[in-house]
Amino acid sequence: MKVTDRIEILYPQSEDAKYIAKALREKLLSYRPPRTVAKRAGERSVRDIEDDWLIVICTEDTPRDASITEAVASQIDAGKRNRILTVLASDSPAESFPEALCFEVLEDGTRVEREPLACNIAAGSPAASVRKLNVERLRLLAPMFGVSFDDLMNRRRRSRRAVILAVLFAALTGSFIFFFYALSKVRIMNAQNVRVKEELAKAEASEKEATDEKNAARQALAKSVAIRAKTALEDEDTELSLLLSLEFLQEEAEVPELIEIFDEALKVRCRKGYYPVTTARAYSRTGRKLRGLSELTSTTTCGNAECIRVDDDTEALFAEDPEDITYIYKTYGFDDLIIGLARHGFSVYSAETHELLYHVHDKNTDLANVTPAGTYWNGFIAAALPDGTRRIVVDLMHVYDAETGEYLYEIEDYGQGIVVNKGVAELTKEGYFPLLIGGRLVFLDLRDGSFEDSIYSVGRTVFYLSGEVEEETGRPTGTVVYMSHFYSSIPSIVWEYNREEIPIPEDLDGKIELAVKLLAGRTLTYTERRNNYLEEGE
Repeated sequence: MKVTDRIEILYPQSEDAKYIAKALREKLLSYRPPRTVAKRAGERSVRDIEDDWLIVICTEDTPRDASITEAVASQIDAGKRNRILTVLASDSPAESFPEALCFEVLEDGTRVEREPLACNIAAGSPAASVRKLNVERLRLLAPMFGVSFDDLMNRRRRSRRAVILAVLFAALTGSFIFFFYALSKVRIMNAQNVRVKEELAKAEASEKEATDEKNAARQALAKSVAIRAKTALEDEDTELSLLLSLEFLQEEAEVPELIEIFDEALKVRCRKGYYPVTTARAYSRTGRKLRGLSELTSTTTCGNAECIRVDDDTEALFAEDPEDITYIYKTYGFDDLIIGLARHGFSVYSAETHELLYHVHDKNTDLANVTPAGTYWNGFIAAALPDGTRRIVVDLMHVYDAETGEYLYEIEDYGQGIVVNKGVAELTKEGYFPLLIGGRLVFLDLRDGSFEDSIYSVGRTVFYLSGEVEEETGRPTGTVVYMSHFYSSIPSIVWEYNREEIPIPEDLDGKIELAVKLLAGRTLTYTERRNNYLEEGE
């Protein structure tokens, strides 16, 4: 499996190893090194790495895979042993590494034991192993970028340390200003017998000195605010990052750190597709409304459908196998149909005559029905698309034509198997199906299962579609998404959608004018100014 033209992932032929390899490829491509590392290495992502690297997923099957052992031997023969990295995905390391990586035969025939360069993600399941990749991938990336593991691991710690040092430097500078100003006043008081002209000259010199020191302190504060703006952008608060940058740019345009982070934030704000805006609290404070949980189209565990339990009275309405029907579904766009879920599949009836139109029972429905009694189905969705077509989705992966029951296609495996169904699955006005997988929200077009866009928000696993609502169906456009987490202090973040990339001017004045226009009157609050050292306060 290719990551780039220079980086390749090898794995034994098993579904677990393939799943891990696919997740590793995605995490390597999405990683961006800290600015200091990127500047030192000259590489801003793995796509810029020019050396050849081989990554081997090691399980008990790896030493027996002829294609892997042959590729490893070829890399070693080419003198690139140090560019072979391994990912240990098994609890038995002694049985998982290819022999050629564990031993080296020198020119004189001596057999020397070697320890493979490896990261350990062994866990109880493939899903748990993938979660460990969030940190362990840094052990693979460090040698690729030519830095140490700590250089990549400690970036936020260094950022906080830099903020503290900048604040201390600003405070120390202010102390020196006060000291020199007081000293000049003492000297003036002790020079009462000096001619008036000399006293005036000394006063003017003292005033100029204080002004220079004040300008130096403001310059130091601007650099400190640049660090805060960078942290805000890393925390997905693009608006706060732009506002902090603008606070000084119009007066202190010569601060390169501030210009650099301002350019980064403006690129995020103007890119095509979804971009992070700000915290939900700040978003609502400016008059922009967010839809909450109580406003969603449904809060049942039946997805976007109305779920009705079958009882003795309703069983008689269905002529075929009524004892197997556990739930009846009614949902928007399906007024002429009734969908019943049973232990062995799903049935579709005429809503008017209750005639059985068709029944579907296959391996997909067996996997979706997670309890023997058929009391719960995983990821069952009935969706009426804007173009008039209707789909039935089973297990969040398998799509059927609701008119005939014909199996149409399988949605690409984004890891739906490890999803905890949040109980509400909305369809946007445009017909896109939002599918939450871990921390990534993927938007799919149910007409053909194609990928539209995705959102990745660190630590946030709950989403609400909060765009403009279509009056007839109650569906939002999906142009505003609210990412949250019920069990964490991480602030909620609002994402918006750009249908097209917004052109950015070349000159700084043009960029500032564009940023002010995009912020649409949003300004820093007193609390935001105080928290970022722009106001004095307790």
